[in-house]
Amino acid sequence: MYLRAGLLLLLSAIPLVCQNSLSNSIPSDPQALQIGEACLAASGGRAAIQSLRDIRESGTITYNWGLEPLKGSASIAVLPGSSIRFDASLPGQDRSWYVERGQGKFRFNGKTSRIPFHAGVTRSGLTLPFMSLFQALSRSGYRVSYVGTETRDDHDVYRIRVELMPGNDDEKQIARLLTTEYLIDSKSYLILRTEDKAHPPESMDINQRHALDYADYRTVDGIQVPFSVVEHVENAQTWSLQFEDVAANSGLSSSDIKF
Repeated sequence: MYLRAGLLLLLSAIPLVCQNSLSNSIPSDPQALQIGEACLAASGGRAAIQSLRDIRESGTITYNWGLEPLKGSASIAVLPGSSIRFDASLPGQDRSWYVERGQGKFRFNGKTSRIPFHAGVTRSGLTLPFMSLFQALSRSGYRVSYVGTETRDDHDVYRIRVELMPGNDDEKQIARLLTTEYLIDSKSYLILRTEDKAHPPESMDINQRHALDYADYRTVDGIQVPFSVVEHVENAQTWSLQFEDVAANSGLSSSDIKF
């Protein structure tokens, strides 16, 4: 109960706009900050990111859970930094979920269940990977580390790690949930992949390797948005999203997210 309350307090204190200077972050080395800032600039720049109020996305999704891929339509609504809603219509099933400030609900063919904070806290950045990096580089309490350079698809990428630096035992649990590594293209400085740990609703003590791959970046209202997102859990591809239409700042509100 105390951990949940601490998480909600923490999340409510993370605004979309920058309130602290970069110097208030807790970097392990300047190179990590330089790469992170170059990434934000390539993604549209701080001013454009701060002015982003909402995103609507629609396209197709392919699930790879059974013997044959299952394809359908999907739509996503995002209030950056706080809330996200996902809806998919597939043969024989409709599924929706939303997360607001780290927790939410899941609905499958009309049956609703709860998404606890440990399973939902990282979902808000599903299709906008630069948002969590922007927040980490804009607030105190984060450590941004340069991990190294590696090769993906025959070119170099930078790997940086973002960690929340905890102040008490509750925050240590929260920090474990929020630690993320970003793989950033050394030429375009766009985020190609994020890696973290996924935790199923039944237990936060189950750690699953989780990654999201981003590609097909296009400009939407001055922001670089990935139109292709692919999820991997424990090295297995679980689903892929290909967006066809993306609109920014269309007037979404919290009432458009919840159900």
